Formats: sequence, structure tokens, C-alpha cells
Amino acid sequence: MARIRKAVIEAKIALSSQPTAKLDVDLPGGRKYRREISLEGFGQMIQPIIDRTIGPCKQALKDAGLKPEQIDEVVLVGGSTAFQGATPGAGSIQSRAAHGSES
Repeated sequence: MARIRKAVIEAKIALSSQPTAKLDVDLPGGRKYRREISLEGFGQMIQPIIDRTIGPCKQALKDAGLKPEQIDEVVLVGGSTAFQGATPGAGSIQSRAAHGSES
């Protein structure tokens, strides 16, 4: 499982700067997993995860007694934040652009 996780993380990082990435993983029993993934395909895979973050963000704003237009900036750190598809989700709850940073 660690090999698959490492390959997926490497592909995610590669997709931050190129349109496709290759997964090439040696599996137990001498099997191999090979796949090329596109930026669009990755975006489709993680969209449900991005969508699940919108509700908690809106709830945090409500709990703080703030409206989206009162937020000056959103900084995204870690995970898939360098991925282009992550920032529109943040922007949907906030009127200004979100700034992503891979950590």
C-alpha cells in the first residue's frame, strides 16, 4: 500500500506542472500497475472531496459570524492545493481568489 500511496503522491505533484503523469507501481506477487492519468481525470477523481469541504467552510464562516465578502484572502496549504481544481472550490465560498501552496 505504501508503494501505491507514494506513486499517487508523485503523480499528483507531477500534475501540478504537466498535463499528464504516469503511475508505475510494482505490486506484490510480481504484478505491476501502470496507468497514465490526466489533469482532467485527476480533477474528476478529487472533485467529490473538494465538494465535501464547502459545507464545513461555510459553517466555519457562520460560526465566526462572518460573510464571505468579509474575508480578505484564503490560503490553501498542503494536499492537492497546487492542483488548479482546488482553488475554484475555495473561491465558491469567498469572493476573492484563493491562493494555493504545496507543502
